[in-house]
Amino acid sequence: MSKDGKLTRAEQPYFRWTFSAGALSSTVEDLLQWNQALHSSAKILKPETYQELIRVGRLTDGTVLRYAKGLQVFRYKGYSVIGHGGSGSGILCDSRYFPEQKLTIIVLQNTYRRASESDISLPIADRLLPAKKKVTDQFQGDLSLYQGTYKGLFDLNVQVVDSKLVIKRSWQTNGDTLTYVGQQQWALGNDRYSFKIENGQVKEIHWDPISAYIKLKKVK
Repeated sequence: MSKDGKLTRAEQPYFRWTFSAGALSSTVEDLLQWNQALHSSAKILKPETYQELIRVGRLTDGTVLRYAKGLQVFRYKGYSVIGHGGSGSGILCDSRYFPEQKLTIIVLQNTYRRASESDISLPIADRLLPAKKKVTDQFQGDLSLYQGTYKGLFDLNVQVVDSKLVIKRSWQTNGDTLTYVGQQQWALGNDRYSFKIENGQVKEIHWDPISAYIKLKKVK
């Protein structure tokens, strides 16, 4: 939209500044060949080099991440997943490899939405893979302990609503309800939230969206 409020055709975006997030052009067929060569053969990397590629990182405090050497490595509904997604102006893509099933899912879109790149690829996996028996963990404890405001890279508010934790980030109008997944962890999609407790008091909330690890301190 122009300064005078009129709709005009957008200029062609300059993708080179985004490097591999936008400057690398490919097709589903070529990406499939790349994934097969990378994950299922030694055509690109030696086995020991490949194992180093998918070895997840660890923070200095011992926290194990779900991010390796440029690849997300995590579990989805009981299945191991390796891959990554990305987006830019008018483009969105995702590549997921399930090593135990030798399954590769690649999604390319010529659109951009305010959503995760895996919003299409993982539901496809749901259709292709048999559902594993889900074990539901029940939280045992006082949820009010986690209520409060947390500050750091951004502000986050935690409240208890209908016996569940609800988080609201500083840019949100409405909050999101977390699901308890056991071992003092809560989930929102593939994101994980955990709390650091010292002397019976919550000091920090740790947000793990896979490609990052963010700590926020409780201020009240």
